Parts: sequence; structure tokens; C-alpha cells
Amino acid sequence: MGSVHYFDSSVLLAILLDEKRKASAVDFWNEATVRVSSILMKLEAITVVRRTYEHNKSRLASNWMTAKVQELEEYVQGCRV
Repeated sequence: MGSVHYFDSSVLLAILLDEKRKASAVDFWNEATVRVSSILMKLEAITVVRRTYEHNKSRLASNWMTAKVQELEEYVQGCRV
């Protein structure tokens, strides 16, 4: 079956929000041959992305949130929910 990893929103948010631990989160993501999660991962991540945009929209590009939600969707597609 391969390497099964369970992911929660903290891993995706580290990647999406370019946190200091992004490289580790990307490595963890890429190590998994089977990725599993719950619907909560997506909901929590969308909430934080939206909140981050609202608090920082004066510094972020107008399409930042749309791009991040699209990137999130691509990651979610790689998970079994």
C-alpha cells in the first residue's frame, strides 16, 4: 500500500502561508504515497486563508486569496477524505 500519512490543516497552512516550516511540510507531503484527511482540514484551511487575507489585504495582491484557495483545492485533490 505504501506510506500512509494523515494530514491536518496545520501542514497545508504551513505550505500555503509560506511559514518557516514550509520546507518540512512539503517534504512530509511528498513522502506520502497515500494521503488521508478529513473534511475539517479543508474547512479549517479555507477559514484561515480568508482570515489571513482580511487581516493583510492592504499588503497582499487582490488575487491572493483566490490563488491560495485554488492551491488548497489542488492539495485536497491529492488526499483521500
